Amino acid sequence: MAPAQRPPLSTSAERLLLDFLADGMVAQIVVTGTSMAPFIRERDLVTLEPIAGQPIGLGDVVAFERPGGRLILHRVVALTEHRVQTRGDAATEADEWTELSRLSGRLIAIERAGRPRHLGLGGERAALARLSALGLLAPVLRPLRWLQRNMLHSTAAQSTASNSSTAAGSGRKCSS
Repeated sequence: MAPAQRPPLSTSAERLLLDFLADGMVAQIVVTGTSMAPFIRERDLVTLEPIAGQPIGLGDVVAFERPGGRLILHRVVALTEHRVQTRGDAATEADEWTELSRLSGRLIAIERAGRPRHLGLGGERAALARLSALGLLAPVLRPLRWLQRNMLHSTAAQSTASNSSTAAGSGRKCSS
């Protein structure tokens, strides 16, 4: 008799998170995908609150289980009285419509490298949802991410170079 196969760790963690939310508890999980970049990145720690009949708004980031058991965390880009359409911020297409009853949680906090992140969770979330629904968010974000990566890397390199420069005539390193 073959031993029973255990589900992958991410599936077990996702199941536990969904159980916590269903029991009315706030839950946290580490993000494993890139569909919500740059606002939510892989390895970010996200905090979700149970939806439990609370109204959903345009731009809210919600968690739901896809058929097949995968937990999805995407932004609401359209909604009706009984359904929502979601889309990952980095995705090129929207997800299929999802019944409100299938939503498990709403994103309330993001932590990256131990520091709280707020961009994408405030008043700008409705504008982000509209851009995403029109298919404009990903094309707008691509050049911004490129600029951010290149500007941050060059700024960091300059900062490192200036912090390790040697004081004239003293032979000692200076720190700024």
